Amino acid sequence: MATELVKRSVTIVSLAGAILTAVIISLLVQVGPTHAAPSEPVSSGRVFGQIITPTKQVEPAASIAPGSLLTYTIIFTAGNEAGQVVITDTVPLSTTYKPGTMAATGTNGVVITPALLANYLVWTATNVITGSQVTATFVVTVDQDLGQGAAIVNTAWFSDGLRVYSATKSVTVDQLTVYLPIVIKPAPVELTVIASNTGGITSLKIGTHICITPIPDGSTPCGVSFPPGIYFVEAMTNRCGKLTATLPFYSGNTNLDIKCN
Repeated sequence: MATELVKRSVTIVSLAGAILTAVIISLLVQVGPTHAAPSEPVSSGRVFGQIITPTKQVEPAASIAPGSLLTYTIIFTAGNEAGQVVITDTVPLSTTYKPGTMAATGTNGVVITPALLANYLVWTATNVITGSQVTATFVVTVDQDLGQGAAIVNTAWFSDGLRVYSATKSVTVDQLTVYLPIVIKPAPVELTVIASNTGGITSLKIGTHICITPIPDGSTPCGVSFPPGIYFVEAMTNRCGKLTATLPFYSGNTNLDIKCN
């Protein structure tokens, strides 16, 4: 406690009203501290501390579609010995909480107690010391009737008993997301030509695909692969001249039997 010498002027008056004397009296008084009282409460010698880097994440962060799942992740790190920190979140509008997905983990011996109260999700973290980190997660389903461009906004609140912090995340519905079926491309045609006459084939055209020239009698690979479909076929033979037809060719192995009697 500091002291200060304070001087005061005092006038002494007699009972008869005459001024007997005037003296200066020096008083030595104690003066208290000039700074204000601490603004933060103290409990059991522990000062409630500041939470640093409160964050909120969501996956997927973009191009979500009605009916899809959103996973929220909430994180805080304690700057000082906060003792107890409470995280409160609300199931976002236009979504539904997926049962059983509320979870949390902590470091440095933090104990976390989760509670689901209607649409409120509450995690109470105790034994929070300097550097303690808590990660909380939950999953929701986006409503099917949301229109293109609708925003889903979610805010988490953090309280250390002294201050309240918040972290907000927003995503936008994209109805134009299209899920295409898996298309299996058919195997190409592997063509085998069978010449049943003794005159042989001098040339063979299938659409724009030209096969072997000349093709002898018997069973002979054509040597050309092409997609399944309907093709115009033209065969030049020694005995019968030009033979033409429009034929379907399916995937896999196909036999083309050319006869010239």
